Amino acid sequence: MVIFFGTLGDYTSGIKYLNLGQQQEIILPRLRAEILDNLGMLTLKSRGDTVQAMKNFELAQSLALSENDSLRYAKILGNQAAVFEGMKDYRKALSLLEKDLEISRSIGDKRNTIFALMMQIRINIARQEITDVPHMISEAELLLSGSDDKKTILELEIHKLHLAIHNQEIGHELDARRRIERLQDSLRFLDGDPVLSQLKFMADKQKYADKLSLAQAVIKKKQAERRLWLILSLLVLVLFFFVYNAVRYRARKRIRDYEYQLLNLKYTKAELDRELMSSKSQVEEYVAYLKRNNEQINVLSALLEEKGNNIERDREELKILLQSHLITEEKWQEFKLLIMKEFPNLLQEIQSKFSDITESNLRVIVLMKLGLNNKEVANVLGVTPDAIKKSMQRLKKKLGNQAGVLMEYISDKEFV
Repeated sequence: MVIFFGTLGDYTSGIKYLNLGQQQEIILPRLRAEILDNLGMLTLKSRGDTVQAMKNFELAQSLALSENDSLRYAKILGNQAAVFEGMKDYRKALSLLEKDLEISRSIGDKRNTIFALMMQIRINIARQEITDVPHMISEAELLLSGSDDKKTILELEIHKLHLAIHNQEIGHELDARRRIERLQDSLRFLDGDPVLSQLKFMADKQKYADKLSLAQAVIKKKQAERRLWLILSLLVLVLFFFVYNAVRYRARKRIRDYEYQLLNLKYTKAELDRELMSSKSQVEEYVAYLKRNNEQINVLSALLEEKGNNIERDREELKILLQSHLITEEKWQEFKLLIMKEFPNLLQEIQSKFSDITESNLRVIVLMKLGLNNKEVANVLGVTPDAIKKSMQRLKKKLGNQAGVLMEYISDKEFV
């Protein structure tokens, strides 16, 4: 792939893939030397950065020597010579080429030998030192015999033309020109610049086609995502509509149930009041009234907690109804008259036995003697069970030894 991009002149892509190759965790030193060598050449061709190119060549050279890779070492010497050729430091370039040729000839690598010879010929012609050039050309021709490397053959014919012109050999010059023309015609259709340009154009075309396909795929993906979001949004809206209507229906139903329950509680209260008015002469009936009253108080208290988020008007209505079930001071006085009528000596007996009790103590004692427990007493008096418990504890402490007598008296449900 690197050779492909380098051939097409796309040095940036070649450098990119070489750097990716370097980043691989497991890579053999020989392969790393090859990568660094090629990276140096492409860096030189793409940016003309001789400093960075030479750094890559030196690293590659160290790896090649450590691996005894003679061919790679010879190629690196040739590439370094090309750098010095570009800098017109011909002496340094020729020195490196001598070493390159020595190694290439010893290992019998024709390709690298030809590469070094062609550069050596080119530099000698540039220096106007052509004494050894014919010998070099002959060696190169011998190595190229049977080869189809028309570009190198063409370059060699151009060198022969320069040599003929320099030596003023008209016949050789004309022969060289004819051979050059034929080779150029051949390369124009096979391996010349137009073909390379066409290949590069096709590669660029494929690259842009790939980018276009990717862009179209991204657009289709985004369109699919938008459709999906639209469908999901519609589903969420439909779901919200059904949930909203269900919540509204349940809310209206709760309101209807609550209103029905409130009316039922008001009706029950009125029934209790009527029953009490018709049976005021019997304390037992009043006790039954208190028990049923307690049930209503429990229901109303639960409703007040449950309807904590309701409108204030509903809460006030519940509070008023709850208050109507409590034993107020007025109701207590009426109840005392009823007790005195039924049991004339009961209140006097309690006060004579327990002289230190208050009116509120008397109220609690009477209700407990009637059979109400702490919670029921607290309900009808509108206080908490803890308040009743603490009130009795204080009373027991105040009565001292008589506290036991008080508890026995309360436990005895017989009235005198």
